[in-house]
Amino acid sequence: MVKTLFVQPAHTYIPPEGEGHIYTPSSLWAAGAKLIEAGADIAFADENLRPVDTQHADVLGINLVGPPYIPLVRRRFQSVLDGEQQCIIGGQVVTGLSRNQFIQLFGAKAIHGSYYSLVANMVGANFENMKDDEHTSLISAYQRIPDEDMRKYLDPEREISFYLGQGCVFDCMFCGAEKKRNETYRDPTIIEKDLTYLTERALKFDIHQLSMYLSNLDVFQNIEPLKEFASIVNILKRKNPGFSYHMRGLATATMLRNAVRDAPKVVQSLRDAGFHTVGIGVDGGDERIWRSVKKGHNNEHVILESMEGAKAYGITPEAIMVFGHPEETRESLENAVHLTEQLQETFNAVPRPHVAKDLIPGNDYWKNEIENATAEERNDRAKRIQFLLEQPRYFQALDFKALASSVTHSNEILRHMVNEYYRRITNMCQNEFDRNALIYPIAPEFSEEINALHEYWNRGKYDR
Repeated sequence: MVKTLFVQPAHTYIPPEGEGHIYTPSSLWAAGAKLIEAGADIAFADENLRPVDTQHADVLGINLVGPPYIPLVRRRFQSVLDGEQQCIIGGQVVTGLSRNQFIQLFGAKAIHGSYYSLVANMVGANFENMKDDEHTSLISAYQRIPDEDMRKYLDPEREISFYLGQGCVFDCMFCGAEKKRNETYRDPTIIEKDLTYLTERALKFDIHQLSMYLSNLDVFQNIEPLKEFASIVNILKRKNPGFSYHMRGLATATMLRNAVRDAPKVVQSLRDAGFHTVGIGVDGGDERIWRSVKKGHNNEHVILESMEGAKAYGITPEAIMVFGHPEETRESLENAVHLTEQLQETFNAVPRPHVAKDLIPGNDYWKNEIENATAEERNDRAKRIQFLLEQPRYFQALDFKALASSVTHSNEILRHMVNEYYRRITNMCQNEFDRNALIYPIAPEFSEEINALHEYWNRGKYDR
């Protein structure tokens, strides 16, 4: 039988020694579980826990979590990419790359993880027996994680990623996730089985709480399955007295406002289940910017209503502020800061600032599918994309927590303004973790010495 090893690479900012970001690689486990159930022999390893020996596997699968991982994966696995060992590279970032871009980054021998039939054949799985994502349990993957590692993943001081649903009806231009399609939830019987398994595994370690980040891009977008999920969690709580679930997730202001208004019992049930924090996508400071990035469903009134609704149910609102878009002006950046201040003062909303990066593989900017874009703007993006493909170390600068750089904001005046306002919002954060969370970019305008200093400053900075 083909021996396959699926690897979660170490976090981009892992220190030279010690552990990295210990966080359940659920997308890797989900892909592995589909193949295991179809007959493959797959083991899992996480370089955040310890160094991984990849030499004894016939096939190596690598999970590419985000653009900043591209230079790390190339550096860490270059010998594999150049050698005889078969290698699959998957993850959300990979789905946003064209075939030619994938080859330019990883070589012609690497297999694109989205080619399911080819991947199945490589690892000895029967493609015809593979279930879709929504009907695949992760238990077969969970069972392959040794107790020593699972105990660390389930530690209530950390957080696990729980695969609940995926997809989003909206089409925000800066987002590289699958969007413009109805959100789909996993089968509720599968959700119940997986959560029951994790609960029982936690109790085995004398752990009585699961801290969970829900996978949904918009938690309140699909009310009926959300109602069913909340019911599942509440039933599990009754079956396991003393056990609790602490959950958080993302929401658009529109769908959260609608849920509070139209389905208050569902919101209350979710709160009873343990949902305690919601990150609300503010993502700009005025309607001109929201319209320019296809987030016209946002307006200040809806945002205020959603914040008020969260607060009314005892759910902590976070103001997710992805700003610094190509169309920003000093006035719009000032508006973003002012709105963040207003939300913090009125609703105790936690500021969560991020710098918008136009070139995220898979988003509209990367595909250069921008209506009304000038020839100069299209040419600028095409040049920057080609530069990244030729100099992949600079993909690190696409981190949403990284300050703006020439890689992401070619207009120097805008770049400096964005960084000024990003620091202003970061300074509003009330805890030390968030105040120190901004990332320094690796970019061509800096000397090797400065880039090395940035790498040093970024060590251990793991986004929540």
